[in-house]
Amino acid sequence: MKKWQRSLLAVLSFCLCLLPMTVSATEEDGESISVGNVTLTPETEYAKTDMGTVTTEGATQEDYNIRWEASSATLTLNGAEISAEDISAIQADIEKLTISLIGENRISSKNTQENVEFFAIQNSGEIEFLESEEDSSLTISVSQAAESGSTEKISGIYTGAGLVNNATLFIEISVPSQAGYSDTIAGIIGGEYEEQSAFLKNTGKITAEIQNQSLTTWSGADVYGILIYSGGMENSGELDLTVSTVNGDAYGLRGTSTSVPWQNNGLIRSDVVAYGGNYEGVSEELHKGSNHACAVSVVSDQMEMTNAGTMELTAKNAGNNLTAEYAIGLELDSSSSVLNNTGTIHCRAYDAYTWGIYLSNLTDNATLTNSGSITIEATTDGQSDGEQIGPACATGIGINMDNFETDPVPVRTELVLEPGSSLSISTHAAGDVDSPEEVTYMYCQAIQLQKIYYGGDPQYDEKPQEIMLADDLIILKDGEYDGGAPLTEFLEDYIDLGMYVYINTIGNYFTNPEDGSVYSVPSKTVTILPSLTGNVVISGTAEIGQTLVAETSGIPDNISVSYQWQSGDTADGMFYDISGATEAAYMMTNEDAGKYIRVVVTPVAGSGYAGRLSATTETGVSTPSSGGGGSSSYSISVDKNIENGTVTVSPRSASSGRTVTITVKADEGYELDELTVTDKNGDEIELTDKGDGRYTFKMPRSKVTIEASFVEIDHQDTCPSAGFRDVDEDAWYHEAVDYALDNGLMSGVSSREFAPGSTLTRAMVAQMLYSLEGKPAAGSADFADVAEDAWYADAISWAAGEGIVSGYGDTFGPNDPITREQLAAILYRYAQNEGYKTSQSGKGTEGYLDASSISSYAVKAMDWAVNAGLLSGKGNGILAPTAGATRAEVAQIFMNFCENIAK
Repeated sequence: MKKWQRSLLAVLSFCLCLLPMTVSATEEDGESISVGNVTLTPETEYAKTDMGTVTTEGATQEDYNIRWEASSATLTLNGAEISAEDISAIQADIEKLTISLIGENRISSKNTQENVEFFAIQNSGEIEFLESEEDSSLTISVSQAAESGSTEKISGIYTGAGLVNNATLFIEISVPSQAGYSDTIAGIIGGEYEEQSAFLKNTGKITAEIQNQSLTTWSGADVYGILIYSGGMENSGELDLTVSTVNGDAYGLRGTSTSVPWQNNGLIRSDVVAYGGNYEGVSEELHKGSNHACAVSVVSDQMEMTNAGTMELTAKNAGNNLTAEYAIGLELDSSSSVLNNTGTIHCRAYDAYTWGIYLSNLTDNATLTNSGSITIEATTDGQSDGEQIGPACATGIGINMDNFETDPVPVRTELVLEPGSSLSISTHAAGDVDSPEEVTYMYCQAIQLQKIYYGGDPQYDEKPQEIMLADDLIILKDGEYDGGAPLTEFLEDYIDLGMYVYINTIGNYFTNPEDGSVYSVPSKTVTILPSLTGNVVISGTAEIGQTLVAETSGIPDNISVSYQWQSGDTADGMFYDISGATEAAYMMTNEDAGKYIRVVVTPVAGSGYAGRLSATTETGVSTPSSGGGGSSSYSISVDKNIENGTVTVSPRSASSGRTVTITVKADEGYELDELTVTDKNGDEIELTDKGDGRYTFKMPRSKVTIEASFVEIDHQDTCPSAGFRDVDEDAWYHEAVDYALDNGLMSGVSSREFAPGSTLTRAMVAQMLYSLEGKPAAGSADFADVAEDAWYADAISWAAGEGIVSGYGDTFGPNDPITREQLAAILYRYAQNEGYKTSQSGKGTEGYLDASSISSYAVKAMDWAVNAGLLSGKGNGILAPTAGATRAEVAQIFMNFCENIAK
């Protein structure tokens, strides 16, 4: 490049820096990268580290800690330890930077300068982290010098575009109490210049521990585990975020200015604390900045979030800040919000003004739909006004809409609870509140849906907010079941302020004993659970001295139940508990004579179900006859040597002609082979099969003996997966697993386990295709991480030679989990290679909420896979292209491929 060209390029580069987009980089920029105090280029691609210092001296292909491959923009860290002061440890200006990890790596960065942005790793474009070897990791430690201060950003990782993580990252940032800091501190910052379809795509594990102890600025610094300025979020791995600050706001996972959906299929654990004025050493002039503590928070014009995984969220605002203080587990601050939960959400919000889940600042439709499990605990210790601690609110779920239009707008806020879902909310006062009863009864509420209209009364024809309950759900208010429906109120007290307020909540009406006025108070504890399903019948004879047995069927697996026997004068009248009668069987006494007997079956606490099952005797309890004309009772014995199952009988003795019930239950893996009842002469008595393991017979004029035998279930001749204890016969993937085993495509991970839920690796998929092809001759594997004697070497060599698979530069990543989009791309190339049809008609991935997150190389393959019936969504409009493919899913996909494509 000539001198005048370099000058012109410098001018253009300076001009580009003034634009809001900084992702663009020249080809020459992309050829180099700064690591520590060294610049790596195609000519100098290897470096070593010694006590944190980076040097190119003595570094070779065989002996290096850092390698730069400019052609693929890949930086490999191989047991590297990098220290940097006042500069980024890694800095690049590349459209996409890949950082590949081998072994344990560490970056230590320290900032001593004032008023500068400081990032340990910085790239103007996208960054992708990969693990080239199992158990590889990167630790990033950032510290701010105690004697310096800053009003700029500080972060472990900064990327102007997206962040893709398939590795294990640990980020720690600490700002000491003496350092002045009043801007942004974050483990990861990104997406500042353009909205990404999904800024963060995580299939690995990111742990961030961010701590700001600065006491020297009143406004403090806003602190984040991960801060996404724009773009979506897709997590199928693990995010573990711990954040604390003295002055300022604290957020675990924070998004702003995005209309792209957020999707969690993995685990998000976020724990945040804003200490405020309760932190030792904070002066009264400084503790005014700790306004918010939010575990997960997104602010945007429109927001849609779906959780199909697990979210463990905790937020605490220690308060005493002389200003409004908030602690929120999950917050969507948007004009229109949609939150769909099919997984598990557990929110805890402590002190100050608290919400477990809060959808706020709404001016358009908002819906929270739960078909999974939500548990919330929210407490308040009041709000400090500088002199005393007064009341504050604790709300489990809040969906609050403000409508500023002059005309009524037909928009709604809805809480939709689907069949089989569970919701448990507890709110209460805590700490030193001047009026704890006022806080407890007036300011603690499990659920609040609110719409405020400013102007004339809109006179809605329908409720502007509503709690929609599935028929099978049961509401427990403050621990008691009363069968009541949610309350809908119009609060007239606000009319004088020009506000028309509509409230929908679950609560109770109370009557003031002084004046008789009726008012409502929201329930502070609400549990909404699916109703217990199944049946209960009473077997036995309703006679004094006889035993009744409660026999249940159809109750969900792994659900424990309790029993309570009751007695009443009539079958449809009042029943009263019989003291001590809490077992499955009950022997009637003289006190029961003439009474009807009922058994009530309820799920034990913590089972995830509510409601009850009951059964009542058809007649009142009779008294056995006595004297010469009386009937005799004969004994019923059960063989004590029965194995691999149980046999119970009711009653244990009976008179001639009475009906006796036998209940049979086989152990797991066994089934009933033979059941016989014989009288004293050895003659067999006829049995009637009542279903569900219940049999009956008529008692003869003699004692009887019951014998049974159980045999092991043997499907080995017809079911290839019968030997695997983790393959359920009724599972959706059972047939596909049998197909894969029967055709030699897959085998178990052990003699007794198939592991249907574990992910498949890239090497395993290559081996499956190699087996499907008949294991043809193959050359040597041309990948650095594929040994010639590896069990998958021939498969990978053949697949790569045919153009079916590709690697990452000179590596293949044989042990990397295969993603759904990677599998689709591999099968697509294989189908083309074999001449199979790849032009199936259909809408492809159109209509899936996360279709925009499909990698560009896999778009056509994913469309084909969906149209061909190989892939389908995972529910709620989610395709999850970057999620790992499980062994069960791969078995199903390969069966579909073989039967529908390769036929």
